[in-house]
Amino acid sequence: MGAFRPKVVVNGEAEWDEEFRAELCLNSNLNSKLALTKNCNRCTWLNVDNNTGRTAEGGRGRVLKNLMSGRQIDSGAKHSPVFGRHGFLIGSPDGKDEVSVGSSVEFIARMS
Repeated sequence: MGAFRPKVVVNGEAEWDEEFRAELCLNSNLNSKLALTKNCNRCTWLNVDNNTGRTAEGGRGRVLKNLMSGRQIDSGAKHSPVFGRHGFLIGSPDGKDEVSVGSSVEFIARMS
């Protein structure tokens, strides 16, 4: 998972379901939301060994190539597999937005 560098990981979703999520609320607060605005097209960083900063040896150094065969869902990025969504915080008026391990999230908008 470290190769993907996720900021938020949600458990309990169906496989690949995140690709259709558009918005989620944090800790049951409808004023504190994340807007999920676009697919996360992956680059060669997936192949990098985070400890050395160089292309990893063996299978770890071929992650992007292996994923390209099954995750080509964005016609605008022919050579980049999609995993996850980019998003940004839509803050609550009181400025008390907080996300931490164990925070509850609820998906409140879905794309077709």
